Amino acid sequence: MTISKPVRYSARGSTNLATPRGVSLLESMISTLLVGVILVASMKTVGTVMQQRNSTVDDQRAVWLAQEMFAEILEKEYADPHDNSPTFGPEETGSRHNYDDVDDFHSWNKMPPEQRDGTPLSNLAGWRREVVIEYVDPGNPAIPLGHDTGAKRITVNVYKNDRLLSSLQSVRSTAWFAN
Repeated sequence: MTISKPVRYSARGSTNLATPRGVSLLESMISTLLVGVILVASMKTVGTVMQQRNSTVDDQRAVWLAQEMFAEILEKEYADPHDNSPTFGPEETGSRHNYDDVDDFHSWNKMPPEQRDGTPLSNLAGWRREVVIEYVDPGNPAIPLGHDTGAKRITVNVYKNDRLLSSLQSVRSTAWFAN
């Protein structure tokens, strides 16, 4: 009994099967081009995701920095408790730890942000906090006034690399009593 090998046919119909064809240069170039395009698109996607993640972290940090400053300002008296000085702005010297009324914070601007005692907060290079205190009309706090009517608008702005990331406003009045 003789065993015969199965007959295979090539694409051209011949029974003589030649050596398998290799990958042509054109096919290699096209596959390399496709892989490159996919790689560039995926890297752009990863870059966008990382940039969005960093932006979200910065936004959260900016809100935290503004809220922290607000809490510190709002625990102070409306007017100087030691004397009825008509001076608007800081009467005290040294760190803001010595500030005893709201308008002492007017024009406070530090880069990088600091703790109450003047110690810079860590890992905040390029960050800046500024405070603006203005007398306002108690009936319409959007209108700034040049004299005291019993209401002060507090604005805290937080910047990173001179780009405003957070701005919080509140009105403090003589009718508000801190406990």
